[in-house]
Amino acid sequence: MWRWLGRLADEGHRSETIAAHWHRGHAVAYGMLILGYAGMILWHLAAAARHRRAARLLESARRAGAADVDDDQGC
Repeated sequence: MWRWLGRLADEGHRSETIAAHWHRGHAVAYGMLILGYAGMILWHLAAAARHRRAARLLESARRAGAADVDDDQGC
């Protein structure tokens, strides 16, 4: 297996067809990783916004004098 990986990683490219597949595969894999990271960033930013909104609502409910405001929300 290591010999096969070494052959693929060899920039001398004994086989241009194998090298083309290798580089195309890396481009696809890195593209998927980048899209995954971008998706995770957007999800976490949205979650942070939801938490900030919930904190504002809790604070305004406390100021309004609601007696049963629970910050834990059942968690």
